[in-house]
Amino acid sequence: MNDQMLNKIIKRYETDSEIISEKPFNACDLDNWNFKYVFPRLERAAINQIENGGATISRYANWTETIHGLLSCCIYELKKTHNTEKIRNLLTMVTNSIGAFHDIQAMFDPFDILKIPKYLHEVDNACHGIQCKNAYFVKLGKEGIWENSSIKESKIRIGWKSIDLQDINSKKWESVRQQLAAEIPDKGSVTRDFKALSNICESCPDDIWITFHASKLWWTKAGEETIYEDEISKYRKTSIPWSSTNIKGDELLINKLPGSLSKTQGFRGTICKVDDKQALLRIINDNPSKIHTSIESTLNVLQISLEDAIKQLHWKDFETFVDLIFRGSGWRRISMLGESMKFSDIELEYPITHDKYQVQVKSTSTQLEFQAYVKQFSHENFRKLFYVVHSPDEKLSMIRDCPSYVELIKADKLAKMAIDLGLANWLLQKIK
Repeated sequence: MNDQMLNKIIKRYETDSEIISEKPFNACDLDNWNFKYVFPRLERAAINQIENGGATISRYANWTETIHGLLSCCIYELKKTHNTEKIRNLLTMVTNSIGAFHDIQAMFDPFDILKIPKYLHEVDNACHGIQCKNAYFVKLGKEGIWENSSIKESKIRIGWKSIDLQDINSKKWESVRQQLAAEIPDKGSVTRDFKALSNICESCPDDIWITFHASKLWWTKAGEETIYEDEISKYRKTSIPWSSTNIKGDELLINKLPGSLSKTQGFRGTICKVDDKQALLRIINDNPSKIHTSIESTLNVLQISLEDAIKQLHWKDFETFVDLIFRGSGWRRISMLGESMKFSDIELEYPITHDKYQVQVKSTSTQLEFQAYVKQFSHENFRKLFYVVHSPDEKLSMIRDCPSYVELIKADKLAKMAIDLGLANWLLQKIK
């Protein structure tokens, strides 16, 4: 790029009498235009910019090409229609997308010329969430015998019942070590126990403590430094109740934790430091990692593309695709695919419960047609009716409340299921 090339570009587009575009107007079709890509493409470009990726410029160019094409379509439609509601909605989307681009770039501005909007300051503060100096794992009694008591009473219960409580609170560590040595013959075990006991006693209020109970990760922060003792054990009070959720209230299930955290539950001692403190803070604050965010954004774009692909399937291929979806999800087909049946296209059985289901497959459908099938459905013989349609009319697409025994499945859910079940390549072959 040089000054002459830049000047040529500006001069080419500097007009209000016509739209300058490489694509002819007859390619503009608002009904088929992929306006759903506007925000996913902007998000993908911004993620690449955050990560200092080499594709940042090309991804932003891809987003602006989408904006340019959509605006061109809107102007073309204004010339041939008096119904401007849809056009107004799309122009609003474009305007908001450009506003989002401004706010994104404000965050990258090295000179702080662009003012960061107030709402981003609020989000930035929220993102810091729970912080800690150190993070520790504690095993609440042998085989978790004190887990319930500790969690219910907001305590961190520990052992070392024979160690003098006054020596611990007075931090007479040499005396504590001697008492441990007198009780434990192995010098290595004495050192480990002494370190564990001193960690719990000297832990500051900024430290996070975790444990595992009932298939969930629980976390808390230590309260006052005093160690207490009751008929059960020695303990330290917590400054906040034990929690098994992140700051948004989602359960911290062990089977959904990264291995760097879940492996900690296998520690054989009483107390240890958490190796991956940053992963713990991300999980508690519900701040996904950069790679998670990047993949999630890519999957969102893929899902939108697969929705379009599903809508292009021939009706016979669409019926086969739906059959693959259900069989891949664990159902067993008990009818012949494509056989002539009065009410349904596919009949299924769930192998574990032997409940039977009916599936009606439609490329297109109206609300009235859907309601007619719901009325005819035999709930006595089948547990549920799945009504699958990739291109419903506007009224049908707006339906939110269905009877409990009926489920309406549209292209968006089918696209997500295709990703989950690995059917993207099958779709690619069918629309090639």
